[in-house]
Amino acid sequence: MSFTTPETLGYYTSLVKNQRRDWLRAAMFLPADLREIAIAIYSLDIELEHVHHVVKEEMMGHIRYAWWQESIEALQNDILREHPLIKALAKINIKPELLLPIVSAYRESFPEYPKHIDPLVENALINYFVQNNESKKWAKASTIISKHRKKYGQKFDSWLLIKLLFA
Repeated sequence: MSFTTPETLGYYTSLVKNQRRDWLRAAMFLPADLREIAIAIYSLDIELEHVHHVVKEEMMGHIRYAWWQESIEALQNDILREHPLIKALAKINIKPELLLPIVSAYRESFPEYPKHIDPLVENALINYFVQNNESKKWAKASTIISKHRKKYGQKFDSWLLIKLLFA
């Protein structure tokens, strides 16, 4: 289990449900333990996106993104910041290099909204599953992703995870 309490898991599940309903639907096809991992990664994206909505000063936005980047990088050295999502990411033992492209995309584009974030989030999740050998079908993920994006571009990316589950 990646979240420390059921209340924390419930909070982040409702956050994903309210912000990215299609991602939650896709995660519901996963077994419970893998679903929590997906929710943790999806929640990181939502937390990062939240900075765009609440911070108006450019320097403050960069400071917040720097905090997220440093917190995720610190996971390599088993340094844990006091944030429930950082604790969840530490428990699932995800490699920071899978999450840092998401943080960098938000940080580099601020104050503008970054383009092409969804593929970064999906790739982080897929790469986690592939690297941890959670399922053999994830080994075909990169081929399916490239074919899907070649055919549809980003038009149907929200359903890419479901497509991968049934590959």
